[in-house]
Amino acid sequence: LERSSQLLEKTSVLAPYDGIVEKVFVDVGDVVASGAPCARVIDMDPLIISGKVTEDEVVKLRTGVSGWAILPGGLRLDGILRYIAHSADEKTKTYRVELETNDANTNNPAVRAGITAQIHIPLRAVRAHSIPSSILTLNEQGKVGLRLVQKINNKNIVQFTEIEIIEGNADTYWVKGLPEKVELIVVGQEYVQHGTEVAIDRTKAKP
Repeated sequence: LERSSQLLEKTSVLAPYDGIVEKVFVDVGDVVASGAPCARVIDMDPLIISGKVTEDEVVKLRTGVSGWAILPGGLRLDGILRYIAHSADEKTKTYRVELETNDANTNNPAVRAGITAQIHIPLRAVRAHSIPSSILTLNEQGKVGLRLVQKINNKNIVQFTEIEIIEGNADTYWVKGLPEKVELIVVGQEYVQHGTEVAIDRTKAKP
């Protein structure tokens, strides 16, 4: 009876971890050889997101720092940098890094094994402004920047300021290069030039 119980227990196939059954390789009634795979199970907890960094970037990184990954569609997953390779890839001369995330968003249907992602690891704090992407403009030299209003000789004068985009998406950008406090032109910036005097309308847009 004891031997029969042991044999019965072996008829149940158990994975060593919880996960998602991606594919089953056998059907009911099949004869399966010892050691043959029965199913593919994907472990999504924790989720590991890997990427490559250059030799200039790798020296600025350290394990344990916080980071995040942006997936197609804009979904963000927060995590910790858990691994930095000590040797470079022979072909690309880049270093593998891994971001580990236990973010609740990993249960989102958009999160799938093998999907592409953009990893963000802050290297240092910078002062930046969040702006609508629609207010970016170009000057006569083709430089990307913003048009703002400054008080000059008690007049509201348009100034063009070149900025650097740190990161962003289709709707919003984080940029640096602006004064701490600034009045940006958000409507009609294409119809004024650097040095033009303007009247300011601070009416807030209706929601």
